[in-house]
Amino acid sequence: MPGMKRLYHQIFFAFFKSSKRIGYLCIEFGQILLYSFIFSFIISLNP
Repeated sequence: MPGMKRLYHQIFFAFFKSSKRIGYLCIEFGQILLYSFIFSFIISLNP
């Protein structure tokens, strides 16, 4: 059934795009957490 295969591909590509977008958001959020952690660590080192 070629119709089902095409539908499956559309669902797969939509899921792949959304998961890639979620991955970018996670990377940006992780960078913000990492920078804030390093910043607080440097502040705690300085008296």
